[in-house]
Amino acid sequence: MGTFGATLEPGYVVLAGSFMRPVRALKGDTLRADFGTLGAISVQFV
Repeated sequence: MGTFGATLEPGYVVLAGSFMRPVRALKGDTLRADFGTLGAISVQFV
């Protein structure tokens, strides 16, 4: 990145190879991701 003049600043989020956008989760939220034939997953923030 430095070669291209780009820098990472504190607080930046780096996703390596993710195909999903990041979402903000708050206490009490339940998030579910469905990947079709690969299955689904959910997580609840308490």
